[in-house]
Formats: sequence, C-alpha cells, structure tokens
Amino acid sequence: MIENKIRILLADESADLRALLHQSLQKHPSLVVCGQADNGASFVEQALAQQTDLIITDTLLPQLDGLSALRKILNGLPYRPAIFLVASFCSPIMTAEASALQVDFLAVKPVNVTALVERVLQYGKHIHISPAQADLQLQILHILQELGLASHVLGHSYLREAIWMVAERPELIHGVTKELYPHIAKQHNTSPASVERAIRTALHTAWGRGEPNRWQYYFGPLDKRPSNSEFISRIAEKLRWER
Repeated sequence: MIENKIRILLADESADLRALLHQSLQKHPSLVVCGQADNGASFVEQALAQQTDLIITDTLLPQLDGLSALRKILNGLPYRPAIFLVASFCSPIMTAEASALQVDFLAVKPVNVTALVERVLQYGKHIHISPAQADLQLQILHILQELGLASHVLGHSYLREAIWMVAERPELIHGVTKELYPHIAKQHNTSPASVERAIRTALHTAWGRGEPNRWQYYFGPLDKRPSNSEFISRIAEKLRWER
C-alpha cells in the first residue's frame, strides 16, 4: 500500500454505481480510489499502469469481460492485488472461473454498498477472506442456484451470509434469532425481522423450482418446505462434511 492507504481500482459499466462506490469509499481516510474504468480494455490498462492494492470489478464489461480482464491483469502484474468481484449474474461457469481466479470476495448485484465498503475496510485491517473462505462462498452460490434461489432476490444474499457464518461457526444455528439475524441485519442496515422475512420469502419462491434431485440430496424426502433454520443448518452441515 502506498502512503498507508489502500489504493482501489473500480471497473463497472455503470457510472452511477462507480460514483456511489467512489463516494462511499473516499469517506474513509485509509482508502483511496486511484482509478475507474467503464470497459475491460481500460480496466486492464489502468491496473497494469499503477500499483493497485484492491480491485472491485463487475463480470460484465464492454470490449473485454471482467474475468478475461482479470486474467490479463494477474498475468501481467508481479504481485497479486485483492479481488472483489461484483457479479451481474451467477452461473456455474462464472463461479468456477471466479474460483479459479481465487477472488477474495464475491457479491451478486444488487450489491449493498455499505456492506461492501465494510468488507474493504476489513481487508485493510488484514482480515481479508482466505482462498478457502472464497471457495466456500462460491460453493454456497452454486448450491443456492441448484435449488432455484434467484440471485436477484433480497433473501439470496442474506441466506449466503447465514450459511457461510454457520458453516464457519456451527454453534450460531442455536442463536438464529438472537445472533445470526441481528448480525446480518447490522451488515445490511435493516432489521432482524426483515432478514427473517426475506429468507422465508426466498425459500418459498424457490420451493419446487430447483432441481428436485438436488433438494432430495440435501434434505432427503420432503413433503413441505424446510424452515429457515433447517435450510441454513442442513446446507452448512453438508459443506462442512465435504471440506
């Protein structure tokens, strides 16, 4: 890091999102936005021309997609910057490519800017996500996709965080309403009740839409939708077994 600041490069076609991220990041004295790109070619050029500590990029960029641009950047730099991927969509191919690139953090749009900036600040304190944790995030995204959870639904992001937390700390499943929901609510500037309701709605919408054999693989024969805590606990448990 130069001048004790985390130098951040933003790459996104949306000028509005870049401006919002820039404004939110620059509020913190330890962070500085050193460049912005609205297409993949400019993204690569800027990343190779300056010492960037952290990259925040979309997967969809004009001229050159975000993942292809990242490969060029990582091949051309003598060091590895942290990578925060803000994906416009989630697919098995995309998550596999992101896993291969060992991204440090993965989010699916619409992204909560406040929560994203908090992740950046955690990186600045050297509490960044390890490759194993990043791989766990990608596994969770893949499982939710298999089970019919649409990535644009608000409860999707809450579920991802809940499963990740319980996979890392199994005891949290015994404090869903007192610990888990409040923690997620704080990260997203909402209420625990809203988190619970959004997850319940997301599961209700996905029930019967995902691949039936995958629901049976994770939950066994079912005659009704699992509750929030049953869903979170079972997926987290499967992930721990498969590590």
